[in-house]
Amino acid sequence: MINWRSQDGVSGLLFLAVAVYVAVASLLDLEIGRLDQMGPGFFPLALSVILASIGILVLLNAKPDEDNQAPVNWRAVTLIGAAPIVFGLTVRSLGLVPALLISVAMATTSSKTIKLSNAGIIIIGVTLFCVAVFKFGIRVPYPLFNPRLLS
Repeated sequence: MINWRSQDGVSGLLFLAVAVYVAVASLLDLEIGRLDQMGPGFFPLALSVILASIGILVLLNAKPDEDNQAPVNWRAVTLIGAAPIVFGLTVRSLGLVPALLISVAMATTSSKTIKLSNAGIIIIGVTLFCVAVFKFGIRVPYPLFNPRLLS
């Protein structure tokens, strides 16, 4: 029997709701096309079928919640949720490197278990990796540093 109030039950229902919404929007607003001549609605419709399948699998495996669940880490939820917003707000005004440093630092400091020395290594490593991929790999048109900050 499916426990609709468990976390898995809620997650499965959420997956199904998003899948149904995307499928209906694709079918109503976009041309689907054929397999050999795909239209703009084909890919979203295919993804909605995959997401619905995952939602059904999650629902079928839904078990009752345990009473001894860990409490929500609101610090992590807040910092990780705010990190992409801060990145988006700072990348044009500060440049790619400072925006990455700030947003990765926010996400890294959300953990209570990472030591300060390890956090520094993670922040620098992820920033260097992102600069290599986005600036030099796919050539995102943002400057590494805002020229006005350097003068």
